[in-house]
Amino acid sequence: MSDYKADQIKVLEKANGEVITRVAFDQWAVQLLLGDSLLIVEGKWQFIDVKGHVLDQDVDLEDRSSFLLWRAVGQTVTRISVFESPHSNLEIVLSSGCRLLVYGDDDDYEDWTFSGHGSNIVCMGKFY
Repeated sequence: MSDYKADQIKVLEKANGEVITRVAFDQWAVQLLLGDSLLIVEGKWQFIDVKGHVLDQDVDLEDRSSFLLWRAVGQTVTRISVFESPHSNLEIVLSSGCRLLVYGDDDDYEDWTFSGHGSNIVCMGKFY
């Protein structure tokens, strides 16, 4: 792993212990406010409960019947990590045991962006 990538992972890990205070939806993205950091998800994602059931996921607004990602509000981030499979996927584990998986599988467009702790991390298949 490059020093740059290791440094970026350390930045992400600083979000451990932060409380999610806002979840916002717009036409193309989902935004989560974690303390002073902002995660913008424009790619594929899943919000999964402790039993492994998908509670919510990326769906076009016109096809949505509900929004359950709001359940992340008030939850503490207990672990945030990146795993390669083969793209840069982001996993956020919450105090409730629920997980948010964000998939970095698009080499042409931003999958997710994390801004905070003096850094701006952009994932387009891989994060830079």
